[in-house]
Amino acid sequence: MTRRTPLAISLSLVLALGGVLATGASGAATAPEPKAFPTDWQFDVEVGPLRVVHLPVEGDSARAFYYVTYRVINETGQDLFFAPLIELATDRGEVMLAGRDVPINVTYNIMDRQRNILLEDPIRILGRLQQGEENAKDGIAIWPVGESNVDRVQLYFMGFSGETKAVQTRDANTGDRKEVTLWKTLMLRHEAPGDLLNDEAYTQGGRTLARARERWILRKPEAIVTARDRAASTAPGNQEPAVGLDG
Repeated sequence: MTRRTPLAISLSLVLALGGVLATGASGAATAPEPKAFPTDWQFDVEVGPLRVVHLPVEGDSARAFYYVTYRVINETGQDLFFAPLIELATDRGEVMLAGRDVPINVTYNIMDRQRNILLEDPIRILGRLQQGEENAKDGIAIWPVGESNVDRVQLYFMGFSGETKAVQTRDANTGDRKEVTLWKTLMLRHEAPGDLLNDEAYTQGGRTLARARERWILRKPEAIVTARDRAASTAPGNQEPAVGLDG
């Protein structure tokens, strides 16, 4: 597979944002940013290392998976409903929603390896999040590994903040203007030099990917899902798949 250039990645970012760009004082196009001082509710979230592990799959050959654990704490002053949406994107054009195409036995295999009796699977963790550190919830997100020769992997944590921003954009196909809503999203960028499936990936805990950056951004949550579906319906070579990568 041909390695994508920085220009291709930059163009993919524009596609992933659905063309939502703002013009700064210099006249250059920039992506909208969250408020400097949050005024909406926001959960505290602690995200563990992103790991890659090679596992047996019931009724199938062994496969590799990304996984990350996290803890969410409600210090907002009120009980709130918690329904996280966590996505992963690579610089190879892959875009995935946590839990999709992950066998249930793989989920519980990885959870058992964490030795954390408080860890909840992606279904059980949904629901009311009570206030206080004593009511914190520990969750896990898992994705299947596709391409193993990636250089960058990013995670997007949505549903951890109530901040949104409505912006005007223009449909690339029709030219019509429309309003889209961006969500405040925690972005975590990881570097993955070399083949993902090195010897460490076959150990009990798996290979840990180095975290290079962590920050809050504004993002359209369905953008990379739409881009993936669009790319899947296009003949190979006819369209560059959009990737939700943020510098």
